[in-house]
Amino acid sequence: MPPPAPILSAAALLTYCTCDVDPQRMEDTLRQHFSETRHHRTNPDNKRAAKQYIQDQFKQYGLEVHNHEFPSAIDNVTGTNVIGMLRGKNFNTSLDNVVAISAHYDTMPETPGVNDNGAAVVAMLEAARQVVRHPQRNNTVFFFAVLVTEFLPTFLAPNVPWQGLLNMDVILNFDSRNDSQDFPPGVDMAFPDQAASVRSDGQRGDFLTIAGRTADQGLLKAFVDAWNKLGQPKFEIEEFAIPVNLHDHLRDFTRSDHSNFWEHNLTAIFLTDSANFRGYMEQCYHKQCDSLQYLTKERVNFIAKTSRTLVAMADSMAPYVDSSSSSASMLTGGGVLGALIFSMALLTSLRLLTN
Repeated sequence: MPPPAPILSAAALLTYCTCDVDPQRMEDTLRQHFSETRHHRTNPDNKRAAKQYIQDQFKQYGLEVHNHEFPSAIDNVTGTNVIGMLRGKNFNTSLDNVVAISAHYDTMPETPGVNDNGAAVVAMLEAARQVVRHPQRNNTVFFFAVLVTEFLPTFLAPNVPWQGLLNMDVILNFDSRNDSQDFPPGVDMAFPDQAASVRSDGQRGDFLTIAGRTADQGLLKAFVDAWNKLGQPKFEIEEFAIPVNLHDHLRDFTRSDHSNFWEHNLTAIFLTDSANFRGYMEQCYHKQCDSLQYLTKERVNFIAKTSRTLVAMADSMAPYVDSSSSSASMLTGGGVLGALIFSMALLTSLRLLTN
């Protein structure tokens, strides 16, 4: 696999960023489509409805939509990951450098899952809606709506040059109260500077946590730069680059689908509000009270900033191009038929995580 193209600078991020997300639309979507349990046993109808809504939105945006169905080892049910794809100008060539944005859309059995993980799905959908406003791009962009821990990226190797995954899991809970933020075990010792920063700010949960391996530092830095450049300074960000020798000791940073990418040495970063280590989620993580009762305009604006930053990242990692140059792009690297065969091979070689 060839090395990924360099991520553009923060200045270039602002050159490309549309950043026109709609917080009210995001709130309405969260309330109407992702505020009830989405679990195959306790509310299968609502899980199917959420999947269908994601499919419909992807299609409405003009994305190619593919369903990855697989037999799950959990309760012997068939699972479905929904994949939206925006082909880049360099699709099916060695010049393509794929970027992906992901969030799981299901819930645990007894929770409405407004924060875990409805808010992240909404942020992904809004980012997709903005990205397709400029459909002609150099690189291919994927949007993965997945079932938690059920996504293995073996389809990316060795055929697809990979630039990076931005995975979201539990991103809604902005909490500016003093002493609302705890640390996962080992974090204060492994990251003394970040711990000191949070303590000096009153131990407030007023930031997005962004985590990656030391190998992912380029993507981490680009995201942090974009976040800070986009304003709204009350929404802060804390970066955690995890050394290889500490992966097994900081398991709270691996509690989502990006960990499967890390295991295959693929660039990926994790966006989270820290889940059960902040505010109301200490009591409501995977519980009935992860509901609309904690949804506020401030928290909607928090996830809207996350969505804006995702758009900025997509615009830098998959720059949009003049539409006049797009007509020949699908004829390179084997032509349209070759591109279609490549697409089918890519999507049918997905595998279920079996560990």
